[in-house]
Amino acid sequence: MGQRVIVIVGPTCSGKSYLGLKLAQLINGEIISTDSRQIYKRLNIGTAKPALEELQKVKNQKLMEFYHTMETINGKANTIGNYELFFGDYKKLFSAPQDFAKVTAEDIQRVAAKYFTKKNRTVGILMAEEETK
Repeated sequence: MGQRVIVIVGPTCSGKSYLGLKLAQLINGEIISTDSRQIYKRLNIGTAKPALEELQKVKNQKLMEFYHTMETINGKANTIGNYELFFGDYKKLFSAPQDFAKVTAEDIQRVAAKYFTKKNRTVGILMAEEETK
């Protein structure tokens, strides 16, 4: 069976982030984005700041993924390549645990405001198939 994607959608402040975190923990899943900010005309609504407990859980999860990846020679080689390609120097991977610890709720808000804009959004419409009689 192929991998499944679970999509949680809803209006601002409806509990999507909380549900996403709980679901990811329950099924040992990966969170791609827990709150990709809805855009309303003439209404200034932004992404909520993650709670400190939620932020710490995600930081711990990413740190454990980092260490788990570094357990194998393939994982180490992949990580070295990724750091060289995306960060310009593989040596930056040695400060990754400290860099994860430095991420703040304000950093999350700043990045969300920069990238989760109307210009960058993709809208998908899911429609049920009509039953044939």
